[in-house]
Amino acid sequence: MLKGTKAAELIKKAGGAKGAELAKNGTKKAASHKAVQTAVQSGIETGVDKAVGTVAAFATGGAAAAVKRRQDKRTERRYAVDLARQVGGTYSLNVIIGSDRHHVVWLADETPYRVVPELAKDTGPLAEMPDLKLFRGARRTPKPRKS
Repeated sequence: MLKGTKAAELIKKAGGAKGAELAKNGTKKAASHKAVQTAVQSGIETGVDKAVGTVAAFATGGAAAAVKRRQDKRTERRYAVDLARQVGGTYSLNVIIGSDRHHVVWLADETPYRVVPELAKDTGPLAEMPDLKLFRGARRTPKPRKS
């Protein structure tokens, strides 16, 4: 019997008159009844099939795409930190601009300098964007590089 599975749910799965009979006879009998066990087993097999499908998708390319996404995000973050260090400014991670997350590099006078990944060309100047103009989040100062 599966841990955490309620006897009432098992009786419902057995269904009909058999389920009602099992309910009268008690939960121990219900849990050991063949109809209930069959229902539980089919549920387990369905779950196993889903898990196997997920693992297969992950192994055949889903993993490579996930690793690539993580590397790209890490590269973008490192670029923003290095650029902030270079211009003597600060940076903010995962700022929502429009509906996407970006890293913003700010100059010392708190004007936005660059957004990583880049925005579309038709968005206009960064200083005039409402999402950046009204930004009140954390601005981090990059640590100096060790020589």
